[in-house]
Amino acid sequence: FGVRNAAGQDYDVPNQRVTNYGEIAGNSVYFSAAGAYEENDATITSCPKDFDVLVDRGAITVAGNDIQLPISGRGYLRVLYNDERVRIFSSPRDSPD
Repeated sequence: FGVRNAAGQDYDVPNQRVTNYGEIAGNSVYFSAAGAYEENDATITSCPKDFDVLVDRGAITVAGNDIQLPISGRGYLRVLYNDERVRIFSSPRDSPD
């Protein structure tokens, strides 16, 4: 189709929320999953740093119309490096069903 699809994460740090997204047909069709995150250990102030993520919603968006998906559950995130422009992370363990 000649469409360049983007994927990534959008972090709302003050509200401790994250949205993962991935385009399927450019910004006309894309999926998203969102939830709250919290740090595992507040005493750790440098990378790597672990977070729990609680996904509470998901959707496929087609031409601006959201189709809600039954997505929810707990996940994990390890931040290996971050600065103003780059984040490197991994999932250190499987998410529970």
